[in-house]
Amino acid sequence: MKKVFMLICFTLFLWGCEQNLEDLKKVEIGGETFLVEVVDTPQERRDGLMFRKSMPLDKGMLFIFEAETLKTFWMKNTLLPLKIIWISEEGIVVDIQNAEPCRANPCKTYRGKSNAKMVLEVNQSVLETLEIGDMIKIGK
Repeated sequence: MKKVFMLICFTLFLWGCEQNLEDLKKVEIGGETFLVEVVDTPQERRDGLMFRKSMPLDKGMLFIFEAETLKTFWMKNTLLPLKIIWISEEGIVVDIQNAEPCRANPCKTYRGKSNAKMVLEVNQSVLETLEIGDMIKIGK
């Protein structure tokens, strides 16, 4: 029992080292719930999910921008296949695209079809039934 407890503590420690729990938010979208990292500075947005080797299916990254405009993403040094979801200021899904990993230039860019205030990145294999017009709910 002591070994199991130590293993759980060590796993939580390692996960906590990678992510600051204060920067995580609960997001409900498409009938699923994700615990996401919130990135809202130019540096954080630039780095995104670069060099991450894995991400649990119930995790993601939420990019929050100052203004609602057309947003373009690229996958340079992103090792995971992602689903990119563009979201309006009102919390409405305005575009959804699957993005493939890219390790070397030239890397494909992914541009939303409508203005967005936020962009959510999750594993490509989730949210199979998500549609444009669906709503997002962001909690604590």
